[in-house]
Amino acid sequence: MKWKEEGLKVKKGSKAFLFWGKPKKGQKKTKENIKPGESSPEDEYKFFPLAYLFSDKQVEKIEVSD
Repeated sequence: MKWKEEGLKVKKGSKAFLFWGKPKKGQKKTKENIKPGESSPEDEYKFFPLAYLFSDKQVEKIEVSD
């Protein structure tokens, strides 16, 4: 998304470098903990999201057609 903000797009067929992102906290969605702040420690969990990294050599300018 950052490349898109710069007016660039990832080239088709480019392979990303995958790495683990910063750990995030989540909550299981149950009927008991629908209200914010009312969850038990058993309902909370941590997960590590995957992050996709593309180099500047793998992007090209976005073509604007009229």
